[in-house]
Amino acid sequence: NRIRLMAAVTYMGMGFYSSHIQHLNWISSAALLPWCIWSLNQLIFQKNKRNIIVSALLFYLFVSSSHPGFIIGGFYFFTALLLYFLYQKKKENNESFQPIFTKILGFSILLGILLAGLLYSDTEVLAYITHSHKPDLGVNFNTTTFQSWLSFLNPSITNKNPGFFMNDISLRNCYLGILVIFFVKAGFWVNFKKNFYWYLIGIFFLYLSSDLPKVDTLKNILPFVSFVRLSASYRLFALISFIIIGFNSLQDLIKNPEKYQFIIKLLSKAWFYVLSISIAWSIYKILDLNEIGQLLSHTNSLKSILDHIGFYTFWMISSIISLTILILILHFIKRKQWNYLLILCVLDMGQSVLLQLPYTGVGNNSPQQLQAMIDLSPKGIPIPSLQNLVEND
Repeated sequence: NRIRLMAAVTYMGMGFYSSHIQHLNWISSAALLPWCIWSLNQLIFQKNKRNIIVSALLFYLFVSSSHPGFIIGGFYFFTALLLYFLYQKKKENNESFQPIFTKILGFSILLGILLAGLLYSDTEVLAYITHSHKPDLGVNFNTTTFQSWLSFLNPSITNKNPGFFMNDISLRNCYLGILVIFFVKAGFWVNFKKNFYWYLIGIFFLYLSSDLPKVDTLKNILPFVSFVRLSASYRLFALISFIIIGFNSLQDLIKNPEKYQFIIKLLSKAWFYVLSISIAWSIYKILDLNEIGQLLSHTNSLKSILDHIGFYTFWMISSIISLTILILILHFIKRKQWNYLLILCVLDMGQSVLLQLPYTGVGNNSPQQLQAMIDLSPKGIPIPSLQNLVEND
């Protein structure tokens, strides 16, 4: 149960979602995606035919409320997941696959019926929107740039320096927590065979979301993939795979701690040195660029301070936080204090969300500023009142 709670907290607080807290179709997909994974598992491993209806309804809700990148990426992800579940089912027993294929066929037909109206309406408007034409794949502004991978270690550095990251601020944050990334690395050396399929899926989608060489060729080969403007959205399925790997490895550590002793020592030393050098280098750059002096001239409000904190100041703060969390993780693992590790996981994801929040659409403008923009609408145009989402019809 502790492992499941940590996985859930990591999923909810990961940088991919906290960067898009202002985008409702990203948040709705975040809520429904785990239910779709669960329902597909139930469909394959449980004999109750009611799961056909439940799965179709959940997938309908996911498709009808998600960003197009999640729908197209989800097709490939759930196809891979289905193959994985079928493989696991085959390992369990040698029963005939006919009942399972019958359920999958029933699920597909029911889902097709539910989506018929939605798909028909999409075909009507497709010719009138720019997404009906393939975007310029030579532009990396909407991808997960290689520089963005630094946010696997230091999340809040993505809030500054667009020239360095070379993509939109909302597409940079890959943070999954120090705990997950540590055990993704540890699991690669100790438990690779067990997690091979998830590493494969994770690397595939991370590559698909990137601006690395030959990725444009792959996007043009795979049906529908190149029609998505925000190819960084494909990163979601890589992050889900890494969460599964990380907590599979942590669970394996709890059962077989002796297997991980050497790699934990090796990784912790390497990571400690990297973060220490990162802190020292960022302090040097802070002094060299006089970031503190520039910040002191903008202390009239908290918003002003946040807006004017320098890139290397953020880098230093993030590195100190990451180093502190790493030390605590190693301490709790050594003492087998798993409840404290759960609390630390919650605190880690919470601090990453709070550091990201001021730089999202939610934090950039106050409700008063948004209402002032709405009030500027020309006369005769219906103006919605700015109110809580739960109060809307």
